[in-house]
Amino acid sequence: MYDRAAVSGTSLRVFQWLTMLAALLLALAAGAGLFVIGLYRDAPDWALQARAQDAVSLGVVLPVMLASAALIGRSRGMQLVWLGGLAYIVYDYAIAAFDVHFNALFPAYIALLSLALYLVIFGLLRIDSE
Repeated sequence: MYDRAAVSGTSLRVFQWLTMLAALLLALAAGAGLFVIGLYRDAPDWALQARAQDAVSLGVVLPVMLASAALIGRSRGMQLVWLGGLAYIVYDYAIAAFDVHFNALFPAYIALLSLALYLVIFGLLRIDSE
């Protein structure tokens, strides 16, 4: 049975607020990647891939993250959806931080990668494993 005490109270509010901060950073980084011309100075194929990942981040991951964060305390399924969105951000921004040529958003990439990794680690520690 689902144990609401596993992610509840103060930790739930902290996870939700940190997720909102991550969502804001994601909207900034992905939005700039899509709409700022010349941000990506990589080879054309790499720049196209980065823009495609930004489109997925804005169109799919951001709404899923926000919805799942709002409902995280209601079911284990929402916790898993939330963790999945954060895991995608860790994957996406690890690539952005270490494989894309440095640009003006590098500090945002590092902040987003760090925050999402923190949330994944502590989210996994707080989830009910049964």
